[in-house]
Order: sequence, then C-alpha cells, then structure tokens
Amino acid sequence: MNLIKYLFAGFLLISFISCDKQEFTFTEEGLIGYWINPTYSENSVTYDRADGFVNGYGIAFLEDGELLVRQNVGWCGTPPVTYGDYEGTWEEDEDGQIHTESPYWGGTLEQSFLLISVDEENLVLEIID
Repeated sequence: MNLIKYLFAGFLLISFISCDKQEFTFTEEGLIGYWINPTYSENSVTYDRADGFVNGYGIAFLEDGELLVRQNVGWCGTPPVTYGDYEGTWEEDEDGQIHTESPYWGGTLEQSFLLISVDEENLVLEIID
C-alpha cells in the first residue's frame, strides 16, 4: 500500500512540475479577419468570426494594420439603426496590447485591448480602455 502512495505522490509532483502557465502567443494571422456579434462581459468582449459584415456592429482586422469598423452612423441608437463602415488603424505594442484608432460620427475613437484568445470561431479581447 505504501508503494501506491509513493507512486501517486510522485505522479502529482511530476504533474505540478510539468504544468506551466499557458501563455497565448499573438499571431497576426489569427486576428486577421471579420468579427461580428459582440458579446460583452465585465471587462471583455467576444466576437464571432465571419466572412464579412452583416447589418450590425462588427470589426475587421486587416493586414498591414488596417482596421474596418462597422457601426452606427449617427448618435441615435434607437431602431432603425443605420450602419456604416469606418476605416482606421490597429497595431500591437511590445506588451502585447492591441491599440485601435478609428473615426466615428462624433470624432475619433481610440481603444486598447489585450488579446485573450483567438481561434477559427471566436475572438476574445480584454478591454483595457
């Protein structure tokens, strides 16, 4: 019975030693594309990958730091809402934050995000400011 306890303790020790905190590696290719249907939580937003924009809010991270934002064209959010596309820019800094800048009906919007995850279906960003 002691042998089983030692084997189990050894297994647990090896398991804990071999577990590293998994870090997300930013890949521009994963972020590039159209993202729609934002779902907001406390400090993050999750998007669904799409082939293009639909009649609603969306964001597209394009190559060479180009950004395309589909959003309402006026200050009123009461239906029927009219959407338009606004061209902007995005970049990743040395800390792994993504900074976006784009015009909107009231001026220029600058936002910062931390990339939490991206895959074939979803993009999750933590909202910094």
